[in-house]
Amino acid sequence: MNIVFLAAGVGSRFKGKSKNKILLKVKENYRIIDILRKNTSLTHINKRIFVLGHNSNELKKKIMNKNFQFIYNKYFKKKDMLHTLIMGLKSSNDDTIISYTDIIYSKALIKKIIKKKSKDMLLPIKTDWKKIWKIRGKLKSNDAESLIYNKRLKLIEIGKKIKKSTKGQFMGLVYIPKKKISIILKIYEKIKNRKFQTTSFLEYLIKNHVEIKVMPNREPWYEFDDEEDLKNFYKYNDKFF
Repeated sequence: MNIVFLAAGVGSRFKGKSKNKILLKVKENYRIIDILRKNTSLTHINKRIFVLGHNSNELKKKIMNKNFQFIYNKYFKKKDMLHTLIMGLKSSNDDTIISYTDIIYSKALIKKIIKKKSKDMLLPIKTDWKKIWKIRGKLKSNDAESLIYNKRLKLIEIGKKIKKSTKGQFMGLVYIPKKKISIILKIYEKIKNRKFQTTSFLEYLIKNHVEIKVMPNREPWYEFDDEEDLKNFYKYNDKFF
């Protein structure tokens, strides 16, 4: 099992446009990278791959670890996160967890993903998401997206405007089994206009008959999208260690 961290972008919504979100101090002087490193340090994780872009040399020095592998996305200014994701996927030759790096989550969540041993793509979803959005001050905003699945936990729709209530929210984590990687890459290569958000690409995969299962959970998780999220994090009481 490998885990690919998407760390090529710029946290422009934070003070100082040169900010890499992964270096944000968020809890008792722990940076996001410190929490991700600790909670993904498991015997079942063979490689931890970081796809870098903005400020890559400095970032590499600050998060250097002999067990980390780094690759560089030279198009990080021109292309979106999906390109970073695809680069990471191409560098992985095993079952793979894709992880955003503006989020933190518990070790228990990663263990649950590993334990599933899913033959299909797996999407962990936050079922108590309204609690988190309330803490973040975003419950009344349009920040949340649709996420619909059936009784078999098969994903039906994701990434659209919410028309009714939704059962959960995307957590910035995707599990992709080794046998599905080549299928996903072939679908991606056939797309003419590749300007997709991750959720819209997941929706595109569904339409191309790639089955994605959801994994409902209430494990500790938080997202740092902007300064408001960082400011409100003190209200969050769940433990990450």
